[in-house]
Amino acid sequence: MSKIEKSLHSHYDALREKGFTPIYLALCGSQNYDLDTEHSDVDTKAIVVPTLRDLALNKQPVSATIKFDNGEQCDAKDIRLMFQNFKKQNINFLEILFTQYYLVDANYQDLFLTLRARAEEIAHFNMFTALKCMYGMATEKFKKMEHISPASEEKIKQFGYDPKQLHHIVRLREFAERYASGEDFGMCLKSYHKCYLLKLKEGHFSLNDARAIAQTEIVKIDKVVNEFKPEQAFDCPRAEELLNETVVSTLRRSLKLEVF
Repeated sequence: MSKIEKSLHSHYDALREKGFTPIYLALCGSQNYDLDTEHSDVDTKAIVVPTLRDLALNKQPVSATIKFDNGEQCDAKDIRLMFQNFKKQNINFLEILFTQYYLVDANYQDLFLTLRARAEEIAHFNMFTALKCMYGMATEKFKKMEHISPASEEKIKQFGYDPKQLHHIVRLREFAERYASGEDFGMCLKSYHKCYLLKLKEGHFSLNDARAIAQTEIVKIDKVVNEFKPEQAFDCPRAEELLNETVVSTLRRSLKLEVF
């Protein structure tokens, strides 16, 4: 069993020990982009289902980040919240439908294998919204690039900026351009310029160069968004229906398993 697979099983078991009911857990982050290094953690996102009591008492849907002692983390979300993020075309969530590393509860395997098989439809549900999301993510990365936080303090002291944020900005620009051109979402996850992105991530550029690169890339993403035409969008009329029906079927099944 690989390091990634061991982490997935460990995260899954930890969620159950904490009282959650995970039904789908998947790798997220650098390994999915083939941009991981020896220092990269294994992070995951998990879809959990509410109990009958949660629904009856109208409890807030679960949205929690579980952090582990080894630096890894798992973002767990109620299926209703996770699917809202799919509809918002947030690429950080959509990627869990494409990764080769995932676990699915046997009771829901048919539903989630169908979802994965139709992942491109879901990832093209609203291309303009997806592109705006990429632009928003890039601008947030730009703000964080020189902002000192517990996670970035060491890097900013060393380089004057956080190289990880810079490489994300460039990655998002490439993703936006390729996605807008009609390339499959799954293909866009992996860069054509891996070596360059790894150099950016490792801090091979001065602060002035990093600023110039980031500003140029954000302008390019903005251009992609503004020049995107409705006729370029994929026709995915049943994507929303698929997501809605999967939520309903999953909750119906989970309640039946709990009660009976």
